[in-house]
Amino acid sequence: MRYDAGNAGDLIKHEWLLRCLDWLPEGGCFYDPFAGKPEYEAIEAVRERILAAPAALRLRDAQSDALSRGRYLGSTGLAGRLLPKSSVMCFDEDGNKRTALQSAGLVIVHPNDDDGYRALEEMPQRQPTPQLVLLDPYNLLGDLRGKRLNAFWSHLADWTEALLLFILNIDPANRTAGQYSSQLLALSAERRLARCIVPPTPNSGIKGEQKSFVEMLYLPEKSVTPYSINVRCRCLARGADVVAETLGLDFAKVSTPTYSRERVEFCVM
Repeated sequence: MRYDAGNAGDLIKHEWLLRCLDWLPEGGCFYDPFAGKPEYEAIEAVRERILAAPAALRLRDAQSDALSRGRYLGSTGLAGRLLPKSSVMCFDEDGNKRTALQSAGLVIVHPNDDDGYRALEEMPQRQPTPQLVLLDPYNLLGDLRGKRLNAFWSHLADWTEALLLFILNIDPANRTAGQYSSQLLALSAERRLARCIVPPTPNSGIKGEQKSFVEMLYLPEKSVTPYSINVRCRCLARGADVVAETLGLDFAKVSTPTYSRERVEFCVM
């Protein structure tokens, strides 16, 4: 693998996921159309960092059993610990990963499809409709360009339920990243969102966090009240802060991200 499970990007992604799962309504469903495997091998550096993290890192307790056997739970593995497995819907274009997901007792959506984006687009027509979706494609900025990227952002603007979007390998100077920033600004005019940017940590020895920024976005469901949005944003800011502490980085709430290499940045748009 090019990435060690439990890298810095996984920390913010899964810390926010755990917090967002708290806000699902009773009987609510979670959907991950780029699910990967329910669990992975955990290298020693990952295990030590998480187990030594502050108690406020929810991921520490959620991963402790898995880490004790040398494993790290992926997004669906974490969701399957907190929700009935019948409420965890998922898909992956890799057949071996789908087999692993099925073996874990999770619900496979579109088992004969080969495109997670299409599985996502067709999701509103399926029942039950998920109340929280995690989008974690391997290479979003490389996969979606031009008209397809525009259609993707338009789909997000129309989506009525809560959504988490994880983006790997952001180079702020890259033209594609500039296009992404423009689309994000347009989206924020229609949907309020929380945004967290985690810089590279080049000296960790953990693959997947040495070179590029990663970013996490949270879009609350359209029906949520402004008060609840503020409460949730404060909760996610606390999650970003404790991830920064775990990584040995500073933390800052900002109005406009600067892609600092010294701190984790959080903003509400």
